[in-house]
Amino acid sequence: MPKKELFLEIQGRVIDHLGIAMYQNAVNAVAELIANSWDADAPQVEILIPDLSDPTDFEITVKDTGVGMAFKECQDYFLKVGRNRRAQFGSDKSKKGRPVLGRKGIGKFAGFGIANVILVDTTSEETGEHTVFKLDIEQLRKDDSGTIRKPIEIVSAEPPNKSQIGNHGTTIKLQDIKRSRRIGLESFAIKMSRRFLLTQMYDEKFEIKINSKKIPDSFTESFEYVFPKNYDKSEQPSQLIIQDGWGIEELSPGKLIKWRMGFFKDPIEEEELRGIAVFTKGKLSQKPFLFNLSGGISGQHGIEYLTGQVIADFVDEGAIDLIATERQRINWESDDGEMIQKWGQGRIKQLTRIWKGKRAQKRQAQLEDKVSGFKDRLDRFKTHERQTVKKALMKVASIPALSDEQLKDLGEAMLLSWESGRLRDLIQDISDSEDMDECGGRESLDQF
Repeated sequence: MPKKELFLEIQGRVIDHLGIAMYQNAVNAVAELIANSWDADAPQVEILIPDLSDPTDFEITVKDTGVGMAFKECQDYFLKVGRNRRAQFGSDKSKKGRPVLGRKGIGKFAGFGIANVILVDTTSEETGEHTVFKLDIEQLRKDDSGTIRKPIEIVSAEPPNKSQIGNHGTTIKLQDIKRSRRIGLESFAIKMSRRFLLTQMYDEKFEIKINSKKIPDSFTESFEYVFPKNYDKSEQPSQLIIQDGWGIEELSPGKLIKWRMGFFKDPIEEEELRGIAVFTKGKLSQKPFLFNLSGGISGQHGIEYLTGQVIADFVDEGAIDLIATERQRINWESDDGEMIQKWGQGRIKQLTRIWKGKRAQKRQAQLEDKVSGFKDRLDRFKTHERQTVKKALMKVASIPALSDEQLKDLGEAMLLSWESGRLRDLIQDISDSEDMDECGGRESLDQF
């Protein structure tokens, strides 16, 4: 029986560009491996990240229960750089009908962005063949001239075995991790959840787990307002269809987008999470941004509170690939890109304007409630005086750092001052002021 061998045919140092330059954090690298598991029809992907005190002495494992690979498939599919799976099989669907995420044939090397060694352990669902092989970045870098066949270390190559079919799937271990600090598991899970909408869009049974815990839904956090749900009837775009919390719009014939956007009560501290993420076929294709919008926003500071998701599958269906290699940027100068960008800019302008109005109404109602305890005293004043003092009380109530007890004491002091004829000019100034910022407000209130 001839000796088995595997090899990687590659041009020069291209492996550095494919696996290192574009995937230099753990989330980016592991997300590509999860996408491969999805394409392999895995019902579940388990990510194992040990919590070790020595951050340099651990490996990351990505294990799935997909179709796995026979020995020949390891060579023809996994070790062929730049293989276009969709073109090869003439379909953008997997065997079980899932939309295929892979297109460029290089995501398998994303692990080299954070690790020096990639160990692949796979068992074929069709034949029961069990194959284990190892890719070492230092070995692949050797003999760097021209197009060469890189020998791959085979750890194990077991023949077809029907009794092994039940163990089908692929486990990839990223070893010799190139990290200077440990991975924060909670942060890792949240960031990973923002990379995929596979469960929400295509297969609710599909699970991504990190150390046995399912990753959270990235859009179930507490928003002050969420759209399209919180549209008033008069605000809703005429062409909009609302379905399961998503807005659906047709930008041009046959080119649909789905979207949902939310405003938090407080500004979003992490800049990378602020803005709208664009997904194609359930995977992130454009990291959060504001559709390259600059100026012309009525509720300008509203963008500090805004996050959202847009699904535009048609971007990943054309003959021309519009998605950057690391799948975090879309070519916005393309016809489809410009169309989505124009829509996004208009929608953000509309929603920040609506947010500004709703927030003002809510704030007014909250302030009215705060000063309602002074109603009996205010009703004794003449109309003009009542309006002036109430307006001043509302301005004081708008100071965020002021507690209810402090507001009660200051309100009593202001009413007493007005009734006794003292500090009326100061109260009038407070009433006429635009807003009571904390510093200026404190200086004025110290006089009561």
